[in-house]
Amino acid sequence: MEPKVSPQCPVRTALDLLGGKWRLLIIQALEGEGLRFSEIGRVLPGISEKMLAQELGVLTDSRLIEKGGQRYTLTPMGQEACQMVPVLARFGTRYLAHRTQQTKP
Repeated sequence: MEPKVSPQCPVRTALDLLGGKWRLLIIQALEGEGLRFSEIGRVLPGISEKMLAQELGVLTDSRLIEKGGQRYTLTPMGQEACQMVPVLARFGTRYLAHRTQQTKP
């Protein structure tokens, strides 16, 4: 049976780069200005230092962010990824409202 999604699928590529609990939130935190490691950690309560370091490494290796001196900043591709956050937030808000309406008697 042929796979439904090819490894070259652009949606799969985007999800591989940005999926997970923290990556898009890190990208969102970096929108507009560079932040130090500790500043990113304060913006994202609940992320461990180990996880933050790991995700920053992945995002840097993927060239979505870069480190200059002590600060992490978005690359042009990271800035493009950041544009997805409002769309996802809008979907999440609508989904939660829909789900809440379905659970009411």
